[in-house]
Amino acid sequence: MARSVALKIGYQGHFTTVTRSIPEDEPPPWDADTRLRVVGQSVPRVDAREKVTGRASYTRDLHLPGMLYGVIIRSPHAAAEVEAVDTTAAEKMPGVRAVYVLERSRVRYQGHEIAALAADSQDQAHDAARAVRIRFKPRPFVVSLDQAMRADAPLVMPGGPTAGEQVKARTGVRPVGLAWAAQGPAQQGNVVGPAAGSLFGKNRGDVPHAVQISDAVVEQEFRTPVQTHSCLETHAAVAYWEAADRLVVHCGAKSVTRARAELADYFGLSHTQVRVRNDFIGGHFGTKASALPYSVMAAQLAKQAGRPVKIVLSRQDEHLVGGNRPQNRMQVRVAGMRDGTLAAVELVNHGSAGAGFGAGAAGPFFSVYDCANVAAADYDVLMNTGPACAFRAPGHPQGAFALEVAIDMLCERLGHDPVEFRLLNSCQRTPWRAEELRIGAQRIGWNTRRDPMPGASRGPLKRGIGVANSVWYSVYNPGAQVEVQLNKDGSVVAFTSTSAPGGGSRTVIAQAIAEELGLEARHIEVRLADADYPYSPAPGGSKLTSTVTPAARQAAYRVKHTLLRGAARHLGVGLETVRLEPGGTIVAASGERLDWQQACALLPGGKTAALGERPDDYDGPAVAFSRLSMGHDLMAGVQFAEVTVDERLGQLTVDRIVAVQDCGRVFNPLLAESQLQGGVINALSFGVFEERVMDELEGRMLNPDFLFYKLAGAREMPDIDTVLLNVYQGQTSTDARNLGEPAKVATIAAVVNAIYNATGAWITELPITPARLLAALAARDRHRQT
Repeated sequence: MARSVALKIGYQGHFTTVTRSIPEDEPPPWDADTRLRVVGQSVPRVDAREKVTGRASYTRDLHLPGMLYGVIIRSPHAAAEVEAVDTTAAEKMPGVRAVYVLERSRVRYQGHEIAALAADSQDQAHDAARAVRIRFKPRPFVVSLDQAMRADAPLVMPGGPTAGEQVKARTGVRPVGLAWAAQGPAQQGNVVGPAAGSLFGKNRGDVPHAVQISDAVVEQEFRTPVQTHSCLETHAAVAYWEAADRLVVHCGAKSVTRARAELADYFGLSHTQVRVRNDFIGGHFGTKASALPYSVMAAQLAKQAGRPVKIVLSRQDEHLVGGNRPQNRMQVRVAGMRDGTLAAVELVNHGSAGAGFGAGAAGPFFSVYDCANVAAADYDVLMNTGPACAFRAPGHPQGAFALEVAIDMLCERLGHDPVEFRLLNSCQRTPWRAEELRIGAQRIGWNTRRDPMPGASRGPLKRGIGVANSVWYSVYNPGAQVEVQLNKDGSVVAFTSTSAPGGGSRTVIAQAIAEELGLEARHIEVRLADADYPYSPAPGGSKLTSTVTPAARQAAYRVKHTLLRGAARHLGVGLETVRLEPGGTIVAASGERLDWQQACALLPGGKTAALGERPDDYDGPAVAFSRLSMGHDLMAGVQFAEVTVDERLGQLTVDRIVAVQDCGRVFNPLLAESQLQGGVINALSFGVFEERVMDELEGRMLNPDFLFYKLAGAREMPDIDTVLLNVYQGQTSTDARNLGEPAKVATIAAVVNAIYNATGAWITELPITPARLLAALAARDRHRQT
C-alpha cells in the first residue's frame, strides 16, 4: 500500500511543490518547510571523546590471550614464476607456530603475496620470514604506462582471464569506471577496451560533425599519476576460531558483510559460521573494501595454530598492495561556438590500474556539461604494479582535471569568461549550480580581484584565481537495515553493520533517531560494523548518510508508535490523541503527561525493538543493480582557487579555496564542512605532491614510505571556505544525499586554472612540482616569442 504526500522541494529562492507516492508505513518525509531540532544542527560527534582520549579501538590495537603475530612473505619481483617455496628452515625457528603457502605459480607485481607465517612475537615472525627460501624464474615486466601500451611490451596476463572475469573475481562487481559488454571488452596486448560509456553515461550526438562546424577547438593531452591511499591505519586483521567451524575476524573492512561472504565462500562455511567486525577504521577512501588476502591468511594461520593471529601491513606493504588511484593519460578535445555554446566534448583515456582493471575517467565528461555531443572511450592498460581499487570519487579527479582545464582553454580561445561560460553550459540538469557559481564568485572576488589578462601583472610573484565544476551521483543501497532497540530504563541502542571510517557514521544515525524520538543525539548509542547486525552497506560512493538515515528514522518511527500505544493504553485515551514532544515527554490532548522514563517503564518485558529498511527513492531508481541504485538527481559542486606563483623558483602556494557544494539536506553542518575540507586537502595532496615513482629497470617502487612519498602537510594548506547548499529533492524520508567524494573532484582543476590566470602557463601533468611548473613557464615564454 502507498499514500500520496505533498512535498516542498528545491533550493533557496527556487521552490516548488510536488506529490510523491510513499510506502504506507513510511514516516512523513521531511521537506523544505520542515523545522527540525537535531538534524541540520552542528552536533558534535557522538564518538569524539573516545577518539581524542585514545579509547577508540582499531584492529591493530586488539590484543587477545595467546595471540600470535603473522607476517606475509611477498615477491621482490615485478613478474616471475614461482618454482618452489621451501619453508623447512622457517618452521624450525623459535616461536614459529604456523606456516601457510599460497597456491600461486606466478607473481605479477612487487609485493604479490606468496606465503605467510605466525610466531609468538613480531621479531620471531620477521626472522622466520627471512628464512623462507623461494626459487623464482623472473619474467619480463613493464611498469611504465607508455611502455605497456606498445605492441611488443611484455604481457602482464598472458592467456589470463578476460577483463570482466578478472574484475568480477576480485571485487564481485563490474568496475564503475567502465561499461563492460557481456563478454568483456576486446584486449590487444596489455590494452583492454575501449569502453564507450560508463555507469555515469553513454556517448551521444555527433562529435565529429560538431567539431567540424565549431568556431574554436582545443585538443590537449593530460596526465595524472598513481596516488596511493595512504590511510593513517594500515590494513590489519585479527582472526581466531571459536570452534572448528566458527570463524571470527576483526579487520578494517569497510563492508563487514561483504568480508563475511568472501571468507565464508573461501572456507566453505555458511554466513552464520563467520563473524566479521570492527569498532573504528582509520580511514579507507575506497580501499579496505572487503576481507582481502591478509584476512584469509590470518584465518588460515589461526586454524593451523589453534590460536588467534594478528597481521598488520607495514607502510611499505600499504604502498605496494594496499590499493591506489590509477594513473591516466587522457586525450581531450572540446569545441565551442562564438556565442558561448559548448558544441562537443571528447575523451580518449588510457588508464592503468596496474595488474587490475577499472581506470576509467569518463564520468565528468558525460555528466557535468549540458552538451549535445559527447564521446568518451576508456581503455585499461595492464602493468606489473599493484592493483588499483576505488579511491574517493573513482576517475573523477583525473577526468575533471582534464575536462575543466580544457574548458578554460576553450574559454580563452573564444574570449569568454570561465564563470559565464559555466553558467551558460552546466546549469540545465543541475540548475542550482548557477547559485553555487554566483556564491563562489562573490566570495573569491572573481569580478573585483581577478585580473582578466593572464600573467599580466609585473614582478616574479603572480597571483591568480580559477574555477572548476564537479558532479556526483545519488547512489544508495535499497534494503539497508537499522534496528532500534528501546529499553525499559529509557536507553536507546541502534544496530547496523555499516562501518565508521571517520566521516561521522554514528553521529548522523544518532541524529536521525533522536529527531524522531524527541531526544538528543548524545542519548543514542549506535553500534556498528558487526556482520551479525542487520545488513547495511559499506560507506562507499559517499552513500552512507543517504542510505542509512532513512532506515534509522523508519525504525525509530516504529519504536515511537509502540511507545505511544503503550502510553495511550496506560492513560486510557486514544492513540490519535497522544504525541511525543521534544525531550521525550508524551502529552495527551487532555493534558495528561508521561515523561520519557515513565513511558519506557510501561514497555512489556525489558525492551522493544523495530527494524527499519531503506526503500528505493520515491521516484524509483534511474539505474538499479541487485543491491545498488542510482537516483535521478545529481549533486553539483563548484570550487574556486586563489594561488600565488613564484616564477623564479616554480613555487606554487595555494592561498585559498572556496568550495560550494550541495548534498541534499545538510544533515550536520559541522561534519559536512569537515568532509568538504578533507576532500580539498586530499585533492591538493594528489595534485601538488603525491606521485608513485617506479624503477623501470627493476620493476620496484622507489618511494614506498612517507619520507619520499610526499603528502600535503599543515603548512601547505590554504584557507578553506566551505559553503553548503541545501537542495531538497524529496526522494526519501530524510532527504539526505551524498557528499564525501564530490568534495575532492574540482579542487586541482581550479588550482590549475588559477595558475594560468596568474602566469599565462598551462599545467597539463600532475603533480604540479616546481620542475613541471618551470617547464610550463618556459613553454609559455617560447610560445610568446613565436
